[in-house]
Amino acid sequence: MDASSFLESIFVPLQTILPIAYVLLALIVTVHVLQFKSDPRASLLWIALVWFAPLLGAIFYFMFGINRISRRAQRLGVSEDATPSDCTNCIEDFDNDKYWQGFCHLGCKVTGTSQVDGNTIDILEGIDHIHNEFIDAINAAEQSIFLTTFIFKHDDLGKRVVAALVDAKARGVEVFISLDGFGNILARSWSFHEMKKRGLNVHRFLHSYWPWRMPYLNLRNHRKLLIVDEKIAFTGSMNVGRVGNLETHFKLQGPIIETMCAAFLENWAMSTKSKRPVLTGCDAQTQTGEIIARGVMSGPAYTFQRTRTMISGALNAASKSVRIVSPYFVPDKAMLSDIRLAALRGVNVELVLPKKSNHRITDWATKRQLQTLLSTGCNIYLRDDSFDHSKLMTVDDRWVLIGSSNWDSRSLRLNFEFDIECVSEIFAMSVNAVFERKRKASKLLSYADYQKRNRFVVLRDSTARLLLPYL
Repeated sequence: MDASSFLESIFVPLQTILPIAYVLLALIVTVHVLQFKSDPRASLLWIALVWFAPLLGAIFYFMFGINRISRRAQRLGVSEDATPSDCTNCIEDFDNDKYWQGFCHLGCKVTGTSQVDGNTIDILEGIDHIHNEFIDAINAAEQSIFLTTFIFKHDDLGKRVVAALVDAKARGVEVFISLDGFGNILARSWSFHEMKKRGLNVHRFLHSYWPWRMPYLNLRNHRKLLIVDEKIAFTGSMNVGRVGNLETHFKLQGPIIETMCAAFLENWAMSTKSKRPVLTGCDAQTQTGEIIARGVMSGPAYTFQRTRTMISGALNAASKSVRIVSPYFVPDKAMLSDIRLAALRGVNVELVLPKKSNHRITDWATKRQLQTLLSTGCNIYLRDDSFDHSKLMTVDDRWVLIGSSNWDSRSLRLNFEFDIECVSEIFAMSVNAVFERKRKASKLLSYADYQKRNRFVVLRDSTARLLLPYL
């Protein structure tokens, strides 16, 4: 048999087999998409891609389309099936308001946890002040320190925190540190390597340099938790390190720390298979104040988009006021509709947003989103003297949401986040005072000024909005 005959004997059957193989591959992926994808638009795009380019589409779907994180979470025992389900009642009766009572039960069903009374929450502002509070708490630690953050910078403040952690370990304090794998990669990993070098028990969340671990690249731990001796805890917008942003963080004491410990343990289990911290006092917290609170752990390991559902529920229960501060504001169509409906019901809706953030494309998409809100009477204030990274929400001068979540698809759908809903008129008054200072430092955006954008800007912003699911 000559060479041409040999090649013909191979390629002629392939001409028959390959089309059949492509069709089978496209069918397999299509069936998987139909079974496991809940978003019709995403499902349609994946199906179109796999039929247009079966091999390439199947590879991309295998790498980026399959939610492996929920299965990994289930194997590690940190999925929602492991979340406490003894949520039987609501502490706050909301003056017999049926909408707020319904919202309270929604919180039970979504989070699987009950409200806890007797918490104290202090508001912290200023980069140096927040870090001084971190360091003072670490220096006073006697038993344990749990720390998880998205970014740990290797600058003057970051080095001070590392030094305090090293000193705590030398005193016999057990130190557990979980850093996000993406936020502390390559040039941003100096603090991680420094802590490793100095003997601290530090790991990175879903971190890998290998291509076959790429499906986890888009899933990030955005939680910001520092828990000392299971008695004092911190959460909010602040990472570790010096930034030029405005930040609002919170210092907490009371029973809410039990849920914060649970959130850290979840991060730890997802970061490493090494020894898990042994909790000794998280479930025995004494009441220190009068704030009712509930922790909201959210992420792709859960069926519900927990924080998003809680926000939507609060917007639908609102009757007087909604105040929002967020560094990024690109909510999906349903959340925009919830805000608009609140405004149309006569609720006073106010938003304080940065005129310019550190993500330009996000800013463009945000501007396109504002049109529907301005047209329904929402008051939008833009701050241009500095980038405000704070994350705050108050509703009806009684309900408050604080934590790590931004108003974007990444925070509400892809990231692991931790937020706390608080019910307290006194605490809401304190948070509203922070809001008022931020509002006064911002400029009201009128609908007339918004309409003055030139056609190029309108086109640019509308194009950026197409990336909304990925921002």
